[in-house]
Amino acid sequence: MPGRESPREASAGVPAGPGDAGSRIAARLLSSTPTLVALWDPDLRCLYSNAAHERFFGYDDGGLLGVHLGEMLGPVALEFESVRLRDVLDGVPQRFTASIANAAGEARELEMLYLPDETSGGFFAAGTDVTAREAALRTLRQAELIAGLGSWTADGDGDPWFSPSMYRLVGRDPATWTPNWADQTEHIHPEDRERVTETATTARDRGAGYELEYRLRRPDGETRTIRARCDIEVTAEGTVHRHGTELDITDLRRAEEDARLAHTRVARLAQTQADLIALIGHDAKQPLTVIRGHLGHLEEDWDDLPEDMRRRGLTRAIAAARRLDGLIDEVLAMARLESLGDEEVPTSPRQVLVADVVAQVVEEMTDPDGVTVSVTGRPTAYVDPWQLRQVLANLTANAVKYGVTPITVTARTLDPDPEGRQWVEIRVLDSGEGVPASFLPRLFGRFERAEEGVASTKRGNGFGLYIVRRLLAANGGRVRYETAPGGGACFVVELPTD
Repeated sequence: MPGRESPREASAGVPAGPGDAGSRIAARLLSSTPTLVALWDPDLRCLYSNAAHERFFGYDDGGLLGVHLGEMLGPVALEFESVRLRDVLDGVPQRFTASIANAAGEARELEMLYLPDETSGGFFAAGTDVTAREAALRTLRQAELIAGLGSWTADGDGDPWFSPSMYRLVGRDPATWTPNWADQTEHIHPEDRERVTETATTARDRGAGYELEYRLRRPDGETRTIRARCDIEVTAEGTVHRHGTELDITDLRRAEEDARLAHTRVARLAQTQADLIALIGHDAKQPLTVIRGHLGHLEEDWDDLPEDMRRRGLTRAIAAARRLDGLIDEVLAMARLESLGDEEVPTSPRQVLVADVVAQVVEEMTDPDGVTVSVTGRPTAYVDPWQLRQVLANLTANAVKYGVTPITVTARTLDPDPEGRQWVEIRVLDSGEGVPASFLPRLFGRFERAEEGVASTKRGNGFGLYIVRRLLAANGGRVRYETAPGGGACFVVELPTD
């Protein structure tokens, strides 16, 4: 019996029939992305709003449907947006960054994109939260204005005189410490010390100034990044006077790095979204075509078909639906991983009997007859059971797709390692041609596909092994590739027992 449409699906014009699977996949993908997505008609009323958009503005599921943009933003913000809205409704895309209050009243910086929609006559609006990036940029600008500046002077080869702010910069107390080059040089970071010393000596000998950056290790153990400048004056008598300024740019460099990371993450999320949408359009088409073909044939000729042909048609349609379901699971997993960026994947680990998970994964395979399972003892791993299931499902699916039967899954508890830790080892082996040597360095990368061998002739999305690596790392585990006896592929998973 068909399931009920959610208000959001209904609003997007998604029909409730067997041919709408592609639209449902797209809707599920949009509902999982952190990007705010909405569709507005020419009268500025909402036709579609994804989950992230509704959460941001404080609406329940489907609660934005039919709501006017002015009601959501408020009259002042709507007036401010009037020019952009006019232009996008005239067919001109708009890209900008704006400060918009969320449901909690918190101002967030959103990078917005308005795209005309020919079908509805309205426009799509997509927003990415770049608050962290903008804050980092503001910090960078403020650091340039208010950073502390210290100064010093020295005559000839004598020790320097420090200004009060210079003492603060180097973390010294003028009541207990007298500036001297030997001590100051000792606190320069070891990786920078030789370069700084050579630059200062060469400048003094040539009577020329210099500018450089270096890291200073203060007595309190903190490392600061310093931008130094020295001007040299040589008198008629040949006396060398040096005048220096030193600027603590630690916060500036940190802000630059934060801005770079924030920008990289936003760009990565945007690229991932584009890649996933393209992937859905490509990889979902084949199983959808199979499902439509077989179900359409059965619907038209059911009464005239013999029982064996009915069963064959249903079996093939179900197999295609399973492939499609697996693709959806991987796409959603990938979207969740990418939304986390470099953050650790959330897990709920517990003691898990590995044999039970292996048995479940094999049982759910389309053709489990070609798989042999060998479990030694009762290996128990400390792992998130759902994530272990996804790891093994990916590895066994790869073995079926790119390898040759028989496929073997083994599990055992290893002897303690040199640190006294104990691990459970799971191996998934096939009898195919293995992974090309040229592809091994990229094997566990994101959206990586082999360009030679059997893998280049098969459909694939290139992120199954990336998901395996990320999920295992989150559970304190690891994965590696070995060549199986006979030349096939062997993926080795190791998980802690506690």
